[in-house]
Amino acid sequence: MNVHGPAIRADRADDHVRGGAAVEVVVDGETGLLAPPNSAAEIASRIEKIVRNTDLRRQLGRAGRRRALDEFSLERSAAAM
Repeated sequence: MNVHGPAIRADRADDHVRGGAAVEVVVDGETGLLAPPNSAAEIASRIEKIVRNTDLRRQLGRAGRRRALDEFSLERSAAAM
């Protein structure tokens, strides 16, 4: 399930495994946190970091929303075609 777009457009911090669309959408440490695939400990660590740190969660969420609106808007996508 792809939740990258809806999560960041909703101003929510995002955590993902490195791979697929995540590396195109999420800028690690800026718009979300990426973890290596198949590493439950690393994934859990990033989730815990977001849950425990309200300021970081808000910062990542705001930056993700700005990036989504700037980089992945309908207008920009249409212009790139």
